[in-house]
Amino acid sequence: PEHENIRKYSVARKNMKTTWNIIERFRQTAKKAETLIETIKHMGSSRDHDRMIEGVYRQLRDLVIFRNQLWREGENYASEFRTLIQKNFEVLNQVQQELNDALEHNIHNTLILCQEDPTTMVYTHKIIEYEDRAKTKVFTDWSVEDEYKPGQKNDGVMFARGKTWLEASITSTLEEKTKEIAASDSMEEKIQILNGLVRELYIVQKSVALCYPRKWKVIRFYQK
Repeated sequence: PEHENIRKYSVARKNMKTTWNIIERFRQTAKKAETLIETIKHMGSSRDHDRMIEGVYRQLRDLVIFRNQLWREGENYASEFRTLIQKNFEVLNQVQQELNDALEHNIHNTLILCQEDPTTMVYTHKIIEYEDRAKTKVFTDWSVEDEYKPGQKNDGVMFARGKTWLEASITSTLEEKTKEIAASDSMEEKIQILNGLVRELYIVQKSVALCYPRKWKVIRFYQK
């Protein structure tokens, strides 16, 4: 009996410690999320921009997994508990949006980043690839019970989204150049603008293709 009581006390102490750890993590969630938002906002001015964006993604993933775990375990509790979880983790939606915008910004600035900061571009695609392969999604709307459905047969949602960002970037560049050509009265200026487009294709072959996964077929993307 004495040994049994010791065992029970030991289990109770362990459970109490686990509970307090969960409570502490729960309390710290909003603070951590706010820190991540600030990190994203100041990434552009940091020399470690490449590793910072991956670090933010990993920390956000940990918070999302923790949120989902609490949500599942709270199914048998009162609705007030689930409402508390949802309210406490609302700030994660802002982190998701900020990080989503940062990834989009990187792809829109592909030509510059692939020449000046290629590792940031590589980490950007690393995040996209990891997100599509992972069972728990970071970039989803608030509904952890929804089943994940890929956008296309062999491509994940993030891959499809990235392609849309790249298409938009190329289209806006071409529209700008077309307007510049139409606005110029000098044939020399028109030729310079066209030469600029040719140089961009060279950059795509020399730098961009090395920073993108093969399945993007990025050279063909630009040639179209």
